[in-house]
Amino acid sequence: LALPHFHTRAGEMFRQVFARALRSPAGGSLWRRAGSANAVRALASTSAKQAGSRRWRWAIGAATMGATTFALASSPLAISMEKPVDIVLYQYEVCPFCCKVKAFLNYCNIPYRVVEVNPLMKKELAFSKDYRKVPVLIINGKQLNGSDEIINELTKEFGVDQFTVGPLLTKEANEDANKWREWVNERFVRVITVNIYRTMKEAYAAFDYITVNGNFNFFEKHAAIHAGAILMYAIAKRYNKKFNFAEERQELKQNCDKWAEEGLDGKKFHGGQTPSLADLSVYGVISAVEGLDTFDEIMKNEVVKVWYNNVKSLAKSARLD
Repeated sequence: LALPHFHTRAGEMFRQVFARALRSPAGGSLWRRAGSANAVRALASTSAKQAGSRRWRWAIGAATMGATTFALASSPLAISMEKPVDIVLYQYEVCPFCCKVKAFLNYCNIPYRVVEVNPLMKKELAFSKDYRKVPVLIINGKQLNGSDEIINELTKEFGVDQFTVGPLLTKEANEDANKWREWVNERFVRVITVNIYRTMKEAYAAFDYITVNGNFNFFEKHAAIHAGAILMYAIAKRYNKKFNFAEERQELKQNCDKWAEEGLDGKKFHGGQTPSLADLSVYGVISAVEGLDTFDEIMKNEVVKVWYNNVKSLAKSARLD
């Protein structure tokens, strides 16, 4: 780590506390998940107790102050102490592309708020004149459209290394993760779509989320449920013909097997010991259908089931509302 050059005793103490804390297993884990002044303060406190020395306990304050400066310097978004980061995600609850974004935000522990968009009226997107799809993310007033653009921009803004989103430090690792992210967009999402809208019963079940999400009135809810289910059922059948899919459940099994055998390839995650952006993309899409029949079919693949639960344990919700 290239730490700031402090020429005070406090600065030197901060560097020592920080280095000692990071060398501990708990310390490394905390920093990877947080990267914040609070995390470093906790690490410094742990080191102080272990050392049993007044000198180390005194260094906690210096560590906290130094960590705040370091975190701000490493995050292009956090350049102003007066303006905190404010993120709002406009979404459909079961949209796989929206769930990809939420998987990234949750894993990186980036707090965000959600606005549920009516899939028919889309009045919540009235401010977005040229882009009428979801997800849309507003960060400090800046609009980002589409899951990949959002994730790519947030990755650059916050810094991949700070959140250790997989082994993305080499060109080869980036290329492989991007290959699988493209596979998710071009193949896996469509396979999921034809499965969750495979029958009218399943299509209605997929739209049942509207009854508990969003500030929609009675008419809006029922119009969205009925029109949405019928429309998506028709789209799913068109996908089957357009992309020459096999029987829906067979196609789903084949693609889950592909991810297990080629994407994971015997590893805990695609990224090795930590999830990569590919892991978060596949996980996000699957999480969109949790609670539906399609999810139960996916979980029949034991490798995918274990991997999914491993990612889920790391991607705790950072949602504020």
